[in-house]
Amino acid sequence: MNTKKSKWGVKITEEEEPKPQNPVNKSLICMRCGMIGHATIDCHQILPSVEDLRAEMNLRMQNAVKNAPKEWKEDEFGLYLPAEPRIVEIKETWKDGKFCFNCAAFGHDVDNCPNPPFKTVYDLFQPYLKDTSPKGVSEKQKIIDAIHKFNKNTQSENMNLSE
Repeated sequence: MNTKKSKWGVKITEEEEPKPQNPVNKSLICMRCGMIGHATIDCHQILPSVEDLRAEMNLRMQNAVKNAPKEWKEDEFGLYLPAEPRIVEIKETWKDGKFCFNCAAFGHDVDNCPNPPFKTVYDLFQPYLKDTSPKGVSEKQKIIDAIHKFNKNTQSENMNLSE
């Protein structure tokens, strides 16, 4: 007979080694009770009725409404967080003259826009769009800085022309 030490240091023979009496099958998970070791068909838990499930859902929804922050409101569709009204003062309209579809400003059109067109900016950024390395981030920042510098210079030139 082979003898070996148990995990507690006691010598035991293979015949005396305790075997698990009812091993749990860890690959089975019950979808009814969530416990490991048995299938749903073998579950001894009582299946809740439709009325019980509805009551549980209603209770959970009532608790969610009751515990919602004070700034949340409720209407026939449920809870919502009201947004601040957007008050935008419109100074210019289409009747006031030219509108630029490049920079969204009134007073000039796309052909006379002081800002670089979208395609030019995109073509500058395109090689670095997916580059998240420090070098890629640095290159993107250089392009942004150059565009800001270009816009400042153009604005100051326009100011000098209008004076």
